[in-house]
Amino acid sequence: MSAFMVSDKHINTLVSCLRKWVSLSRKEAQEYAEVLKKANIRSLDARYGKQLIDPKIEYRDIPEVMSETLPLVNILVACRCFEYQSCESNTWDDSYAKRIIDNIVNLTIENLPGFHDAPWGIE
Repeated sequence: MSAFMVSDKHINTLVSCLRKWVSLSRKEAQEYAEVLKKANIRSLDARYGKQLIDPKIEYRDIPEVMSETLPLVNILVACRCFEYQSCESNTWDDSYAKRIIDNIVNLTIENLPGFHDAPWGIE
């Protein structure tokens, strides 16, 4: 299994989803972006040994997310990619970063066209 450092744009895309759907402040969005970047770095450190990666990130809204022109499936795939790149640390399963990603996945699913019109149960 290999892992890589996702781009700041990748992280900002994920956090933009939260900012759009749950009205995060810019300060909160910045904090979430930092949590995600550090989780990715911890995974690389666990996989390859200590990496010399700058943990700084500047949160920026991603226009395609804010204007809802980015397909929701792209967000789901971006979440899975981030999860794969960040799961090498033995703290991933209980991490705040994982909870953030799980929240984005759930919100993305709830925003899929037709989600709220679909039957709750199948008979």
